[in-house]
Amino acid sequence: MEFVTGADAAQTTLMEFKVPRPCRAILVTGPAAAPSAGLTMLLVPTIDQEDPELVANVWSWVEPDVPEELRRGLLIMLQGARIIWSPGRAGLVATAERLEALRRAVIDFSFFDGEVRQFEAELAEAWPHLETDTPLAFDFDIRAMPRRDELARRFQRVIGLRARLVQVSPAIDSPPVHPPTLAGQLKERLKERSRLDERIEFVDEQLELLERVYELCGQRSSELAIARNEARLEWIVIILLATETLALLVDLMAENRI
Repeated sequence: MEFVTGADAAQTTLMEFKVPRPCRAILVTGPAAAPSAGLTMLLVPTIDQEDPELVANVWSWVEPDVPEELRRGLLIMLQGARIIWSPGRAGLVATAERLEALRRAVIDFSFFDGEVRQFEAELAEAWPHLETDTPLAFDFDIRAMPRRDELARRFQRVIGLRARLVQVSPAIDSPPVHPPTLAGQLKERLKERSRLDERIEFVDEQLELLERVYELCGQRSSELAIARNEARLEWIVIILLATETLALLVDLMAENRI
């Protein structure tokens, strides 16, 4: 399964999303897609959902070649069903009539978890720049002027991330569905176990800091540019006055000679 934009009648749409961009979860058969491209799922319809060997095999499929003590996937046990999830892969062990609802819940959660992971990756990439740019929020001199466009681009990128977060947050923070459904309970369990709400709050705090720093950089650079323009105008006025004074002196000297 992959998350794609655009429409294609030949593709089987499993779910559709509106925010932060129009997107569809489509069914992909064949070789498993890369984790970054979507979600690879293993559906195991069975009546014996508590079979420890079966669950162990599914977990080994979800996290192949990972020692048990190093596994980072989530195991959710819900009304007899077993759901094992990690970024990019998920295994569902449940009765056949429950699999579709569980699959939709896992797809929904995985989409928004992927959005938060993208925020986290972009912020991790921006953080080293913040360390070098922060001093410019307090002391922006003529030597920093060549970096003004670069700082503006970083500020625009932060604003773009903020706009995306404003769209994503309501979907992530939406209250549980009432009356409770199997799919709704699974999404809430996955959100809780993955600390999705806390992670989105941390993203918001990081963006707030980045905004503040680059706003200050913009203010300092604007103040310097205005000061330079004012100084340039002052020198122009001084030169004009000096030229006028010199012309008057020349006129006076010429009159005295006459």
